[in-house]
Amino acid sequence: MEGLLSGNLLSKASVFGSSGGSNIKSIQRGTADMANASTLNIAISDVDLTKSIVIVSGVTSGVAGTYFWVQGKLLNSTTVSLRRNSVGTPAYLVDWVVIEFNNVKSLQTGETSVGNFLSVTQAVTSIDPLKSLLVHSWFTDYNDNFVTEAVWINKIESSTGISFRRAAYATAGNWYIRWYLIEFN
Repeated sequence: MEGLLSGNLLSKASVFGSSGGSNIKSIQRGTADMANASTLNIAISDVDLTKSIVIVSGVTSGVAGTYFWVQGKLLNSTTVSLRRNSVGTPAYLVDWVVIEFNNVKSLQTGETSVGNFLSVTQAVTSIDPLKSLLVHSWFTDYNDNFVTEAVWINKIESSTGISFRRAAYATAGNWYIRWYLIEFN
C-alpha cells in the first residue's frame, strides 16, 4: 500500500481513481448597499443559467429585525437580483456570490412561498442525493424583531423532494425561499 500511495502522490494521480480538478468554472462576487432599495439588480459577466447558483449573506449596522434577510437569484445570464422586504435605515450591506460550475448534470431552481408555516416540502425532478447540493436564500414581508431568529434550513429529503424548516419565531407573514438544487455528474 505504501508504494502505491507514494507513487500516486509523486505522479499527482489520485488514489481514489480520478484525476481531480476544479468543478468551478467561475466565481463572481460583490457587496451591495440596500439601505435605499427593496430590490437591487446587479450586472455580472455572462454565466450559464443551467450551471450557476447565487449565495447571499448580509449584515446591518443597526438593530436586528426586518432588515436582516435578503433573497438572491439570477434574473438572467448577466443579472443578479437581490430582494428584501423593506427600505430604510439602518445601512444594510449584502455580500453576494455567483458560482458557475463545470460537470453539472442538472440544475433546478424555484421560489417557494411558505406563508406562516414552520416547514414546507417541495417536489423536484429526480436527482441523485449523493451527488447534489441544495442552497437557498429568503426574505419575508413580516416586520418583527424575531425575524432574525427565524433561520430557514434546508434538506434533500429524497431523490424527488426537498424541504425547508424554521424555528417557531415570527409566525406571521409570508416567507419567500429562492432555492437552487444542483446535481453533479
